[in-house]
Amino acid sequence: MKKLLLVLCLFGGIVSINANEKVTQKQIESEKHKCLEEKNMESCGFLGFVYNQEGTKYRDPSLSTKYLTMSCDGGLYHSCFFLGTLLVSEKKNMAINSFKKGCKGGDTESCGFLGMLYLAEGNSDKVLSEGVSLLEGSCQKDTVIPCSLLFDVYMKGITVDKNPKKAIEFAKKACDLGSRDDCYNLGYFYLKGSFVKQNKNTSKMFLTKGCALGDDESCKRLKQLKTKKEEK
Repeated sequence: MKKLLLVLCLFGGIVSINANEKVTQKQIESEKHKCLEEKNMESCGFLGFVYNQEGTKYRDPSLSTKYLTMSCDGGLYHSCFFLGTLLVSEKKNMAINSFKKGCKGGDTESCGFLGMLYLAEGNSDKVLSEGVSLLEGSCQKDTVIPCSLLFDVYMKGITVDKNPKKAIEFAKKACDLGSRDDCYNLGYFYLKGSFVKQNKNTSKMFLTKGCALGDDESCKRLKQLKTKKEEK
């Protein structure tokens, strides 16, 4: 559950676009015209991102919310996801509605984050079960964070029966999608023979991948394995 809450706390940072990406006032005015006069929802969504850009003179959360709402209501469903991340810390019910709209429109990230909210704060078995179902659906469509969270869900038995074998499969998919924490976990499990048959070559494979993704613990484990091999 700690991982769930941590991910939810990070929501607000997800929508900021690269501060190094140059955006001019002329470009903003052009996109405003397309959004407001031509009803171009991609332009509305673009403005929503620009006005949430960290460290620039354009940052304006209220305008970001305005344009993302227009884009979401206009059928650009990934904007519903970004809108939800803006609203979740202070207007949770509105955020849930945004994620629901995005999910219904086929946006897998909206489905995944809606599932996280249900798991983190669900107060009934029905809501919790729906949360797991949403995470699984999002993971099946290659969204990394839901896959990673499902490792915890099945390993710890959060609202479901514990199922280490199933947890390992979700961790493998999360690792393949770029989750360095899951690569490390898998490397550790295969090294120690925890929940899986011990296999140092497989352990090395996952630790190498975790290290390449920037996980310090994976790099340390790899170094330890190399040192032990040289000492033999």
